Amino acid sequence: MTPAEPPDDLSLAELATKAIAALGLVSGTDSVLRNQQRVVEAAIATEELARRLRHGRSGRDVILEILKAASPGEISADFLRHTSGIQEFARRIRELRVEFGYDVETTRSGYRLLSTNPDSAVAEKWALMNEIRRRSTSAMQRIEALFHARLGEIITTRDIEYVSKISSGPRRVREMRTENGLRIESHKDNPDLRPGEYVLLDPEPIPASERTVDASQRERILERDGHACVLCGRGPDRKNRIWLEVDHITPLADGGGNDDANLRTLCNECHRAR
Repeated sequence: MTPAEPPDDLSLAELATKAIAALGLVSGTDSVLRNQQRVVEAAIATEELARRLRHGRSGRDVILEILKAASPGEISADFLRHTSGIQEFARRIRELRVEFGYDVETTRSGYRLLSTNPDSAVAEKWALMNEIRRRSTSAMQRIEALFHARLGEIITTRDIEYVSKISSGPRRVREMRTENGLRIESHKDNPDLRPGEYVLLDPEPIPASERTVDASQRERILERDGHACVLCGRGPDRKNRIWLEVDHITPLADGGGNDDANLRTLCNECHRAR
């Protein structure tokens, strides 16, 4: 007996669930179509689902609808490709993650939506970066705007290159530290950070008169002192807004030099109390 086509009053979620179950594409079900009846049901449900989902919807919206219907089960890449009608569905998956905050896990054979509710913080971060990217300012000004907008938060090389529309993110950060005096930490300053991660510690730049220690010497002094303040022993602590600075033991104004022996590591609080 040929099964009847799904009635039009079925919701998209119900259609999606029916198609997914019929095809055995959700993790934990049989992956083998056992009989002709099931094949016919799968074909009807899938084609009807694809037709109705695509009507007035983008491929990304179709993919999201399917993932929600299957959640928290796994959905195959082939099924997403067929129902959405687009070949570059992996790009749409990335958009759902990065731009809209959906937690989509990549599995061996497809994808799994871990929660049907998006992470609003991720979506807000993307909206902010997109707004900064569209500004008619220079690349360096957009990078600086991003750091100030996310003061104390981790910013990645990818974030920097996205808002600036240029490559060489690490070089741009070094320029901002040396030329603009921004107090930006990297993994060389704070072992808790990974390569390609940066944090703006303080909105106030280092005074020009204090910018006498270059990046390589700064790194050398921090390593020598164990990435800790030589007075209080504290290391970098973003939560409590503690960061490390290289200080002249004998100030330059009093005849001190820039040699390593005249430099030491202080936390920002000990430095300011000096």
